[in-house]
Amino acid sequence: MKKNIHIIGAGLAGLAAAIKLQNENVTVYEIAEHAGGRCFSYHDKPLNCEINNGSHLILGCNKSVLEYIKLIKSEELFEPILPANYDFFDVKTKERWALKKLPRVSFLESIKLLLAKKHHTIDDIFNQNTEDYKKFIKPFAISALNTSPDKASAIMLRKVVLKMAFCRNGFVPYIAKKPLSKCLVEPALKYIPNIKYNTKLTALQHNENTITKLIFSNNEIPLTKNDIVILAVPAYVASKLLPEMQFPNEFSSIINLHFAYDTKKITQKMMGLIGGISEWIFINDGVISVTISAADHLLKEDIKQIVWDEIQEALGIKADIPQCKIIKDKRSTFLATPENIARRPSQKTQYKNLFLAGNFVDTQIPATLESAIKSGFDVAKKIYM
Repeated sequence: MKKNIHIIGAGLAGLAAAIKLQNENVTVYEIAEHAGGRCFSYHDKPLNCEINNGSHLILGCNKSVLEYIKLIKSEELFEPILPANYDFFDVKTKERWALKKLPRVSFLESIKLLLAKKHHTIDDIFNQNTEDYKKFIKPFAISALNTSPDKASAIMLRKVVLKMAFCRNGFVPYIAKKPLSKCLVEPALKYIPNIKYNTKLTALQHNENTITKLIFSNNEIPLTKNDIVILAVPAYVASKLLPEMQFPNEFSSIINLHFAYDTKKITQKMMGLIGGISEWIFINDGVISVTISAADHLLKEDIKQIVWDEIQEALGIKADIPQCKIIKDKRSTFLATPENIARRPSQKTQYKNLFLAGNFVDTQIPATLESAIKSGFDVAKKIYM
């Protein structure tokens, strides 16, 4: 007998779970008008082009993401940069370099990272004055953990580095050829026929060990022994629905800036920056996008001109500042401090028919696309077990 699977949230965690459970009776409920959660794109009228809500870097070590891409048959929409190459530009010194492989840090610091304890931050482990720290450890740590190295967990960085180091082509970046909705969301929806948009879950009714009813803003669904619920919403939403449980409760912002620009003559696909406020530049058709992680200190600042000046220097272009769209996600991911990481919940809950999915659950990796999709795959395995 098929199970009735109720997935709350059509972000990538929810979509990944639905893909793996498509042989069951799956219904996905989404509060927004679109699927994808934070991973979506849309046509921006002022810029007159497609932009991504946020930019996401996919690596060869992101096995769950690559499996998801294969399952939804969108492999041709991603291009691996082989051999691996990351162009960098230092805004202060004007130095340029390229990372083509995972750099080797000092033997002592490697040992310290391997032996790091739960309370250690990245800056507890590494000498902040070395070239390796400035040119590799700091920029990759901030982009992967969305947390400044003086606060971010060293153990979480260790997990990222080991995956890149010991996975074949683990350091290879994958570039999306089209906007993210067309690459990661729309292909998945072909396999998920039953999605209810504009549907807000307001409460989970339960007894001591079972969810008994889903209460939405416009209706209620009583649950039977054959029903299973997957809560795939952000941590701050889950905490309101399940106040009896513990969730990460500190968050970090990401700012994305999109500049309308004729990119036909720009050969680079992406570039990392240090020494300024911009961190990663992504060049797509008709738009130059900049991502700034751990950006709480910039949320109230007017940074458009500063960022555009950094783009011009990095890419070797010269033009007046074009039309720009700024997207500020104030709670993009949980803050990856040792204390906050300790609050990540298990996917199994005290309720036998309720499971959790999302990049905030205890996947043992940072709150990334990989974590979100992995959580969706893992929850499907737990249900079948």
